[in-house]
Amino acid sequence: MATTERTGSCECGAIKFIIAPTDEKAIMCHCASCQKQSASAFGSVIVVPTEAVSVVSGQPKQWLRVADSGNEVLANFCETCGTRVWHGDIEKDAMLKVRAGSLDDPIDFSKAIQIWTSRKAPGITLPEGVPHFAHHP
Repeated sequence: MATTERTGSCECGAIKFIIAPTDEKAIMCHCASCQKQSASAFGSVIVVPTEAVSVVSGQPKQWLRVADSGNEVLANFCETCGTRVWHGDIEKDAMLKVRAGSLDDPIDFSKAIQIWTSRKAPGITLPEGVPHFAHHP
C-alpha cells in the first residue's frame, strides 16, 4: 500500500493527476501491444481503485484497442505529447491501470507481477520469487 499520495503527469505537463494513498498492485506486461506502445521491452502499470485518482488539470483523449488477451482496453493519453497516462474509464471502471512512467516518483518493481511472459523479449530475465504468467491471469 502506498502510504502517501502519488502525483503524475504526461510528458508535457498538460495532464496532471493525484493518486490518494491506496492499495496498489505493480504489473509488468510483456505482451506485444505493451512492447509496441511503450517502445520498450515491456509496459509497466500500477493498478489502483479509480476513486483514488483525481485529475488536477487537462483531459486525456481516449481510444479503444483490443489487447492480446482479446479484451478491449480504453487507452487515455495526452493529445499534445502522446503520453499514455492510464488504461480504463475513469467514469465507469472500478480500477485503473496507471502507466508507471507517468508517475513523478518511481515505484518499486521488485515484486511486480509479470504477465504475458510467453512474449517477453529475448534476454529479459524474470525475477525469482515473483508471480509470473505466460498469458493474462
